[in-house]
Amino acid sequence: MIRILRISTTAIAVLACSLAGAQQPTAQQLELLQQLPPDQRQALLEQYSGNQQTQRIGELPESPDVIRPRREPDTSNTSSESVIEGNDTLLISIEIEIDDDSDATDRDDNALIKRLKSQRLYHTNGLGNLVVLGIANPIPLMGLTPEQAAERLMAEPLLRDTSIEISLLPVAPQGLAALERFGYDLFAGEPSTFAPATNIPVPTDYVLGPGDELQLSLFGKENQTYLLPVDRNGDIQIPELGPVNVSGRSFDDVRGELKSRVAKQKIGVQTSVSLAQLRSIRVFVLGESANPGAYTISSLSTITHALYVSGGISPRGSLRQVELKRAGRTVRTLDLYDLLLDGDNRDDVRLRADDVIFVPTLAKSVSVFGNVKRPAIYEFTGSLSAGEAIRLAGGVLPGTDTAAVQLRQLGSKGGVSIDAVSLERAQRVPVSDGDAVFTLALDDELDRAVHLTGNVKVPGERAWRAGIRVSDVTNFGELAPNTDLNFALIVADVGAVNPRAFVPSMALSEAGRFTAADPVLQRRDRVIFFDLENPRSELLQSELDRLKQSARLGSPAAIVEVAGRVTFPGTYPLLPDMTVEDLIRAAGGLTEDAFGLEADLVRRDISAFEQDNTLVRVPLAEVLKGEANAVALKPADNLLIRQLPDWGESINVEVGGEVRFPGAYIMRENETLQDLITRAGGFTADAHPSSAVFTRESLREREARELRQLKQRLRQQIAFAALTARQQAASSDSGDLLRAQAVLEEAEQTDVVGRLVIDLESQIDGRDQVIVLDDGDQLVVPKQPSTVTIIGEVNFPTSHLYRAGNSVLDYVEQSGGVSSLGDDDSIYVVRANGSVERVSKGWFGRNPQAQPGDTIVVPLDLTRIRPLTLWSTVTQIMSQLALSVAAFNSVGVF
Repeated sequence: MIRILRISTTAIAVLACSLAGAQQPTAQQLELLQQLPPDQRQALLEQYSGNQQTQRIGELPESPDVIRPRREPDTSNTSSESVIEGNDTLLISIEIEIDDDSDATDRDDNALIKRLKSQRLYHTNGLGNLVVLGIANPIPLMGLTPEQAAERLMAEPLLRDTSIEISLLPVAPQGLAALERFGYDLFAGEPSTFAPATNIPVPTDYVLGPGDELQLSLFGKENQTYLLPVDRNGDIQIPELGPVNVSGRSFDDVRGELKSRVAKQKIGVQTSVSLAQLRSIRVFVLGESANPGAYTISSLSTITHALYVSGGISPRGSLRQVELKRAGRTVRTLDLYDLLLDGDNRDDVRLRADDVIFVPTLAKSVSVFGNVKRPAIYEFTGSLSAGEAIRLAGGVLPGTDTAAVQLRQLGSKGGVSIDAVSLERAQRVPVSDGDAVFTLALDDELDRAVHLTGNVKVPGERAWRAGIRVSDVTNFGELAPNTDLNFALIVADVGAVNPRAFVPSMALSEAGRFTAADPVLQRRDRVIFFDLENPRSELLQSELDRLKQSARLGSPAAIVEVAGRVTFPGTYPLLPDMTVEDLIRAAGGLTEDAFGLEADLVRRDISAFEQDNTLVRVPLAEVLKGEANAVALKPADNLLIRQLPDWGESINVEVGGEVRFPGAYIMRENETLQDLITRAGGFTADAHPSSAVFTRESLREREARELRQLKQRLRQQIAFAALTARQQAASSDSGDLLRAQAVLEEAEQTDVVGRLVIDLESQIDGRDQVIVLDDGDQLVVPKQPSTVTIIGEVNFPTSHLYRAGNSVLDYVEQSGGVSSLGDDDSIYVVRANGSVERVSKGWFGRNPQAQPGDTIVVPLDLTRIRPLTLWSTVTQIMSQLALSVAAFNSVGVF
């Protein structure tokens, strides 16, 4: 049976008394405490903890769930003004206060005062002392405000009759002064909550003791559960089986014995043994702990748990030699660097009651900073080399100067020495306590290199040497695909040297290598390669800006411009001895529509008084063939390449369906629809020219524009009608407005087609007006249709097989007749070729014969929706668009 505890007021009083008088609560007291309401439990714990010298935390604490930053000391009653500390920066201003001019002159000649006036900026040392040359002893300023520090300085005999002001400059520490000790932030907090160890598995080697509680469950012939606390003698009392001593034994050993005893003494009964309640233990955290003292923690806690509870290790404590003492002997030494750097927690063992965790003082330390991954101050024991110190800091970063690792070492007789060694030698150079290791980054500006940029596979630096040429630093394999092999540029990184052009195909070929076609490169030259697709302004922008900034009166910027029919029009640097042909090559050459006979060169002559433009006619064809003298360019020249006269793009049309060669065709100007059929090879045997569909892009755009205008006007009409209906309370118009909204939604989803009604057979025979083709025209010649389609306001809109002799109204009747919203006086039929015929009832009505591919339309009765004056127009256009699509479907176009 399971015991159920009921808590009464009397029991609470007894529990409070027992807690106040006991050194450590028993398992029964702790269980009783857990049954209390939260407010009573908290009040009782506060009362109990106030009477104890040993710290108690929560309910059977184990490990912190949340670690808060440490609380700073309460400074609410102290001044908020900053005080001077070690390594602070002070600004000192000094003035002489004396009435005697002669004496003031003498005091002004004082070397100390002169030095204070001239230097003004001082730093306190690590102890907060100010060292001033001329004053024998350091002046202690630690903890003083700037005003108090000024009074302290004026108290010096050599500084009497002076007025001193001190300002504390908030200068952030840099370099060595900015380093923090590695690893101390791991424990730099205080636990906010602790959770009982009730939801973690208990190790089999867990050693039982007084305060633990076992749960013994019997099942089989008997079904009972017992909670068995371990008493002070280390025994558990099992009903009907007697006492069993478990203290100091492992949980696995006790579980095995209990199962064996129950199996022997109770036939047919099986056993399950678990640990219901863990005991709490008291341990001591001493030495350089942030908060040394005694702590009550879970019996499953480890060394690091206890360090968390105590708030961590003080900056004076060692992270590498945390000792676990048991009965006066050191049983384990924990190196927290193994945990921090390698994740190795093998030495983080579980604690026992009255264990002592002793944190010794800091051993030796070395500072590692600069171009390393984890700059910090690292502790070490024994011997350590500079290379090992760098490995503690995570190693060097990419781009580190491995040839100059600086060692800052303290001499045995005082003073500091600095030595530079390679990273390889640093593995063998030992460091001492207080030394510093500093790594430098390589200079980003590579002096002995050239830079490849633009359309190359791997842009970046290449090694430079005297006499190196373009062919030495690149080849065809390094150039990216689609590189312009007719033009590249060399730009000097320093100086005012103008860019130089070269032809990559000549520089990299065997015939041109190591000749004038293969230019010699200077240090830090930038070689720019261009591609045949992208504009060149981005790669040239920095050089163009530099040339523009160098322009002066009488010396315009060395840039030229080309416009018109070249591949990459724009602005280009004026290269040495540059000609019109060179500029065209730099711009990627002429386009296919360029007028190659002549070009216009506008030359700007700028003087101190005016600008004069001169037009020069360049015989382009002769210049490019070498039959005329080359035209040299000057700064600010503008070259214009005109387009060929009457240049136009070709007419692209499509023909599909039942023609012998369907597809896209490029037509000449003024070619006709008949010419297109001829080029497509004529019709196939299944073609039905009377149902041909011809669409034109210009018609589609016009229909779309008109439809947009009508939809906008329809929205306005609907809004006005809705407002009028509300003002007049005309509920009878609500259905009309809903139908109007439905038509508007249908209009939003309608696509225009741009169909032109034609008689294709008449076009071929020449009996109809000739249709001249336009760009984007499409012709579809379908097969012989076999259906008749009915759309609109009929009861069952659908398609029917064509039956010879049936009239239009016959098909309307086959679709269930006209609906209640249909207008039976406005029925019309759209023939397969796009023409429309009106249908009417009565003795004198018109009821034509239906033909294959026809589309019969029963429109909406417009008289039912009175408020909207645009209904007739809008619905007519909407119907035309809808029936166009339906007609296309009926003849198999879409």
